[in-house]
Amino acid sequence: MLCIAIFIYASRADFSDEPAFSWIHKLPAETKTAIHHSKILFCNGYAFDELFPDVISSAIDCAIDAGTAVFFDPGPRGKSLLHGTLDEQRALEHSLRLSDVLLLTSDEVRYLTVLFLLCELQL
Repeated sequence: MLCIAIFIYASRADFSDEPAFSWIHKLPAETKTAIHHSKILFCNGYAFDELFPDVISSAIDCAIDAGTAVFFDPGPRGKSLLHGTLDEQRALEHSLRLSDVLLLTSDEVRYLTVLFLLCELQL
């Protein structure tokens, strides 16, 4: 079984406002192929410090198209993403709505529930 993980422990955000992989503006073909051959795509909130939000959303869309399970753990970054740029907020919502498995602490459940309630009220 092949598993693709977008999993970053240390964050470049501690040193720069620009993502670590700022030259990646769209999901590379090689990455799409790897996702298509994987059973699981795992992503955590720190990936938002490493990649542009649209790239993360594209990886999730690619996984869904391929039938690859998506696991998402917003972690401590989830709270700041709620108040981040519009692109970050959209990608966070996208990640939360489309993931097959969410890995959340009880605190994360509380603050992310507020996000969903606000989104539903705007419909």
